Amino acid sequence: MTAEPIELRTTRPDLGANDSCDCGCDASGGCTCGPDADCGCAHETSTPSTPAGGTGCACGHEDEGEIVLDARQIPHAIRHATIFGALGALAPGFSLDLLADHRPSPLVAQLEQRHPGAFAARVVEDGPEQWRLRFTRR
Repeated sequence: MTAEPIELRTTRPDLGANDSCDCGCDASGGCTCGPDADCGCAHETSTPSTPAGGTGCACGHEDEGEIVLDARQIPHAIRHATIFGALGALAPGFSLDLLADHRPSPLVAQLEQRHPGAFAARVVEDGPEQWRLRFTRR
């Protein structure tokens, strides 16, 4: 399954309904200059949530160092969903280290079932008090 990029819009809260921004558009109607216009409109901005051909955000920030998710701090009711979300945001070649208070074998099995062959999983620390698995997106 391939995720399609969506366009997110954010509106400046400091503009009221009858105010206008630098390009003359009003706060309730959005910028009317078009998506390719260089009008300097500060009222509404549009950014793709996914860069072309990649995953993650399009903010231009480079992730440096290791990415660690401590699952012990996540409420049990949303733990697997949170982990799947974090893994889904990884670009190919990036890794995430998962810290857990038990061997996460069921999670690894679920991940392989949902995304066959998409991730390599390697045990970095094998308990008994803490388990650390490194997931790398292929």
